[in-house]
Amino acid sequence: MPSVSKAQQELMGQAYAIKIGDIKPSDLNPKYKEEILSLAKSMTKKQLEKLRFLEYTKNLFQESVLTED
Repeated sequence: MPSVSKAQQELMGQAYAIKIGDIKPSDLNPKYKEEILSLAKSMTKKQLEKLRFLEYTKNLFQESVLTED
């Protein structure tokens, strides 16, 4: 199941990067560090890999267009 928002995609992408060793915990935003580390610890690589992709839907496209102004 892909991510349903850009924020969720970024969060899962960072958790995946921690899981595979691409980034260090010290590289994370301190505000979200504990949540990202918790996700990386509690989920498998396969689960994180599926969730780090964004599912583009009509509603997300319209929402992103509206919020960019």
